[in-house]
Parts: sequence; structure tokens; C-alpha cells
Amino acid sequence: MTKILIADDHEIILDGYSSILSNVPDIEVVGKAFNGLEVITVLENITPDIVLLDINMPKMNGIETAKYLREHRPGIRIIIMTMLNSLLYIKELVENAHVDGYLLKNCGKKILLDALSSVMADKPYFDSKVKDIISRGFKQTFESHDQSVLLSEREVEVIRMVALGMTTNKIAQELYISPHTVHTHR
Repeated sequence: MTKILIADDHEIILDGYSSILSNVPDIEVVGKAFNGLEVITVLENITPDIVLLDINMPKMNGIETAKYLREHRPGIRIIIMTMLNSLLYIKELVENAHVDGYLLKNCGKKILLDALSSVMADKPYFDSKVKDIISRGFKQTFESHDQSVLLSEREVEVIRMVALGMTTNKIAQELYISPHTVHTHR
């Protein structure tokens, strides 16, 4: 049974996620919170497998909450569910809070369930719209700094995986190459 804690400052969103997930076998919503401080309070009594976390919340936002969870509850997986599709937010949460997934709230039930399944299998999950934002961000960075930078397809593939928070060893496994080769491409 996968235990889920949902944190969002909108009650209708909390009820919607709970309703969707209540009909899924092997998933149990074990708690709800309206802000990051409530997440911490709820965690005194339960230990979920995954926290679905919004970014814009009062008292303690999702970024601060994700960083807190990584430091104090590292075994809990974190999936961001937000309308904020800015590369800056994505980068902050991937690089500094090491979230396991990032979804936009306009995704469907299938994507949410795919994300939960992937994250429970220790594979990060970023929906296709988020991946596009990350890719465009890298492309713009390279274009703005040096028009002559040419990367191979493999180098771009490795960079995308790094951006998704994957380790060198995980990238090596996914691409069937050695960790040394991954390091060289990076």
C-alpha cells in the first residue's frame, strides 16, 4: 500500500486528489495539509511514502517544505503538483530540494498515477511539459552564451538527465554506458 500525504492550500484541490486516489487499489491518502507547517505537524503521527506538494502555500511554501523534508525526512518521496511552470522553480526544486517528480496541475489522472508508480520505483518523474521547459531552458542558455557551442545528441541526453536530478550511475544504467563515459559527456 502506497501512503500519500497531500499538501495544497485549496480545499477543492485536496478533495479532488483524495477522490481520484481513493479509487485506486494499493494507494491510501493518509493525510492532508493546507501548508508546509501542517505537513510537518502531520508527519509527527504518520509516515507517508510520497508527499504531493504544491508550491504556493501560506506560512511555509512548497519549496521550503521540500527542502525541510529532504533534510529531516529523506526517505519520503516528493512530487510537486503546481501551476508554476517556470524553469527557475523547476531548477530550484530539482537542484536544491532534490524532488522526485514535478507535475503541472493541468495533467490528467493517468499522468498522476504514472508519476506515483515511477517515484515508488525510485525513478524520477517529470511530465512532458516540464521536460520541454527544461530542454528549452538549456537550449536558451547555450544559445545566449555562445552561438558556436555544438553538443552531440548523447551530450544533450546526458544533460537532460542531469537536469532531472539523475545521478551519474543512474544515467549510466539508463543509457547502457559506463559512469566514466557519463562524466565525460557532462
